[in-house]
Amino acid sequence: MADRHGKKELGIFERFARAAGLRVEPGTVEKRPPPEPDILCSVVGGARIAFELVEIIDRDFAERVYGQLRLKSLFERDAESRAQNAPIRSALANALVYVTFQEASFDSKRA
Repeated sequence: MADRHGKKELGIFERFARAAGLRVEPGTVEKRPPPEPDILCSVVGGARIAFELVEIIDRDFAERVYGQLRLKSLFERDAESRAQNAPIRSALANALVYVTFQEASFDSKRA
């Protein structure tokens, strides 16, 4: 798993370097073990540069996606408990479910 994660980070760094116009010496990009920075490479001119990769996610977006995944899980759990819900299980197999309520909805009607 760590190797797959490392390959993913190397790919992300390579795309970043191209987009940023970073003149990396071919064959010098290497994944480093913790606690070192994630990536170490040489740029044209011989300087060695280290990069720590981070992921920045909008908090509101992350909360909405988490809510969708949680709702999908609840639907799946309910569908699994009822034999007649095979079509629901099939429809939700690879779905990301999003449900919204209109302002006029009453709390007592929400599941």
